[in-house]
Amino acid sequence: MSISRALFSGSLMLLFALTLFAQSKPNFTRLDGKSDESAYRQMVEKIKAGDDTVDFVKFRAAYLEWSLDECNVLESPDRDAFVAAYEAKDYAKALAKVDSVLDYEYANYNLHRAIAAAYTNVGNAEKAAFHTKIADKLIDGLMASGDGRSAKTAYRVHAIREEYFVMRKLGYAVSGQALSMDKEYGVFDILTGKDSSGKTGSFYFNITDVWVGSNSSKPCAAKKATK
Repeated sequence: MSISRALFSGSLMLLFALTLFAQSKPNFTRLDGKSDESAYRQMVEKIKAGDDTVDFVKFRAAYLEWSLDECNVLESPDRDAFVAAYEAKDYAKALAKVDSVLDYEYANYNLHRAIAAAYTNVGNAEKAAFHTKIADKLIDGLMASGDGRSAKTAYRVHAIREEYFVMRKLGYAVSGQALSMDKEYGVFDILTGKDSSGKTGSFYFNITDVWVGSNSSKPCAAKKATK
């Protein structure tokens, strides 16, 4: 085969591979009919591809911003089937739905842990290790989101359960919780607890974007029109 024919053949193979990738890449549509091209979606694709340069503090923030946009579809249609199969310990059936569920909840470290357990049960050590790694990075992203010592450096959480998770990671048993509002930094939970030595500590958690009274969400006109 001549060099020109070999290059042409190689180009066709590359084009074919790129076409397959484009076809297999998820195409998410928002309620307003637009394509979901959010930073969250883009970062998910990078993580799936094994990109170790992704900043998981920023990824968690991107997920929160994505979830606050009411035009985005936030839950996989396969989630109930995944949970039912997982709880029934039919791990092969659960894993058949896992990619769809993950696309909507890639920032859920508990989900990655469950998926890692499922892959372990079906004997796929490589994928189990991958999802364990992602779960660990998400937890690291949570712990690196602040130090909890002040409103300015509060941990940024997605839900109240993460506050208690952080307290456990820090070695504190929670003994009290208070709500605080700061004109500059937003709304906070302040959790107080004691560690194994009896030392008392208080830590700030920024809940500005997830608080019930928050105005952080972005209303979707298309959503109202469908009601």
